[in-house]
Amino acid sequence: MTLIVLTQASASAPACEGVNGSLNAVVNFCVTHTSLGAGAWAREFNNAATNESIFRPASGNRFRLYLRHDSVASGSATRCIARGCESASAYNLRTDEFPLAAQVADASANWVPSTTADGTDRNYIAIVTETFLLLFIRVDGTTFEMCFFGDVPGTESADTYDTFITCRQTTVTTIASNVSGSQISNIGAIPTAGCGFWARSIDGSIKSTRGFFLASGTALGTVINAPAMKVGYSNRIVREKISIGCGGSQSTTVGVLHILRRGWLPNVWQPQHNGRGGVASEDTAADTPYSASALFRIISAGGAAANSLITEESDTWSAPVG
Repeated sequence: MTLIVLTQASASAPACEGVNGSLNAVVNFCVTHTSLGAGAWAREFNNAATNESIFRPASGNRFRLYLRHDSVASGSATRCIARGCESASAYNLRTDEFPLAAQVADASANWVPSTTADGTDRNYIAIVTETFLLLFIRVDGTTFEMCFFGDVPGTESADTYDTFITCRQTTVTTIASNVSGSQISNIGAIPTAGCGFWARSIDGSIKSTRGFFLASGTALGTVINAPAMKVGYSNRIVREKISIGCGGSQSTTVGVLHILRRGWLPNVWQPQHNGRGGVASEDTAADTPYSASALFRIISAGGAAANSLITEESDTWSAPVG
């Protein structure tokens, strides 16, 4: 696997702004980057007039990512419509989308490049492989949101629809108003709102099933009564890998194909702490006993007591076995 990490400081990186078309350009820069080599994605279709793009991963299921960063369709340049689809013959001819329009309307099926509809640059960190894109955007200058699309390591070998996309499911761009849980905050263990959508149920019979992150506490990085980072035993930062469940249904009602842990969010960990404490957002760290080459970074959804994640920005992450 080829894994690269890109930021707004990378050479030739486009700005991420609340301006129509900005997020299309950022994603295109990240997933087609020359450092990926044979693992670079294809930008199969692009319509500059409507700011619509379709990207296809280099390997795996190769289901597509559809983006439209255009206020005409989303209602605001602070929102970019984001959906997966199994196939496409043109930018506006897509088959088997997830989420379905009947589940989430365009204005709510979004990723957020910025909380302000202007040319304010927002920092971002992207982890890209030939099968997935993880994009963290500091949408308001302080708070990071997480956008994910691609294949995830599954817990069942027979799972051939293990492509997942995060989806906000709201038109409000503030973190506190994000009920979906796809952007670090407000994570639930049941798909009452969910954090995103699978291409299909594990057997392929139900399209666009709802997914959810399984948090150790009330949210990722918020474990009530646990110590803050570097406060407890040996001043460690304790972490745990993040599983993604599947409700087995298109609705918020759990279906018979519900799976609590269907797959794993690659290269991301949840801290087993109640807040960051004195650890700053974007601090990096090593863990030599785990791997001499591993590199981790703290990604925060706000202040010291806020929810947070830990990215693994080296090709050292692996899915749990068993």
